[in-house]
Amino acid sequence: MLATTPLFLISFLKEIQIGNFDFSLTASWPRKMDVESKRETMSIKVKAPDSLVLKRYAEMLKGSTRRIFGVRYGKILDLVEIEVQSEVLSVIAQFYDPSVRSFLFKDFQLAPTLEEYEHILGRPLIDGSPYLYQCNLPSWGRITKLLRVLEMELIKRKQQRSGIEGIPLSYLEEKMHFLLEIREWDNLIDVLGLAMYGIILLPHLNDYIDLEAINAFLATWERGSSSVVVVLENTYYSLQRCHDGRGRRLTCCMPALYL
Repeated sequence: MLATTPLFLISFLKEIQIGNFDFSLTASWPRKMDVESKRETMSIKVKAPDSLVLKRYAEMLKGSTRRIFGVRYGKILDLVEIEVQSEVLSVIAQFYDPSVRSFLFKDFQLAPTLEEYEHILGRPLIDGSPYLYQCNLPSWGRITKLLRVLEMELIKRKQQRSGIEGIPLSYLEEKMHFLLEIREWDNLIDVLGLAMYGIILLPHLNDYIDLEAINAFLATWERGSSSVVVVLENTYYSLQRCHDGRGRRLTCCMPALYL
C-alpha cells in the first residue's frame, strides 16, 4: 500500500463522471491524528482464497498463451503466487479508520490507491474505460457465449448461495480440464480469467463466482473495460463493513491488499 491519499471511493464512486474526473486528484490530510488513543479490538475474520486450482491452470499458460492472457486481463495471474497471511491482514484491518478511509499507525498512514491497484492488476485506466457496477446483472445467455456451452447446460449447473446466483468453481474447473485436454487455449484463457475474477479479484463466497463478479468480467471480455476501480471500491467497502458492525469478515482482493 502507498502512503498517499485514497479517493474516498465508498461515498464518491457513484457520483463519478468518468468523462471529466481527474483520477490524479489528491486532497490534504489533517496533520495531527490521535493514533495512540485506546483502540477497540475487533474480531475480523480473514480467509485467504484457495488459489491452488487457479495456480495449477495458470502454470499451464506459457509463452504466447500467457502473453495473450496478459493482454486481455492484465497481471492478475501473478496474484495467485502471493502467499497471503490471514493473521497479518486481520491485525492490519484493526488499524483502518473509516472516518479518513485510511490505515492509521503511530507515525504514518497508509491507504490503497487507484495508481497502486492499476500497477498491481496491470490494467491502467487509460487503456480502457472503468467498469462501474450499474445494478444490471448479466443474463445466462450472455454467460453461455463466454463459456461456449448450451444455456440448458449452464442453467443446470448454476447455483444460488445466500440468495446470490452464480457458478461453483468446481464447474469452471471441469471446463478448464476439458479445454486443456483438447488444447483449446483461447477459451481456456477466458474461463481462467472468469475464475480469477470470482475467486481472487471480487470474492464473495468460498469457491463460488457470483453474478456480480461475472458481470465485471464480461465488461472486460466484451468491451475491454478495466476492473481496477471496482476492485478498489470493494476493498474499501469490505473494510467499512468490518468497522461499522454490518459484518466482521473481510472479503476483498486479499493479495492486492496484502501487497
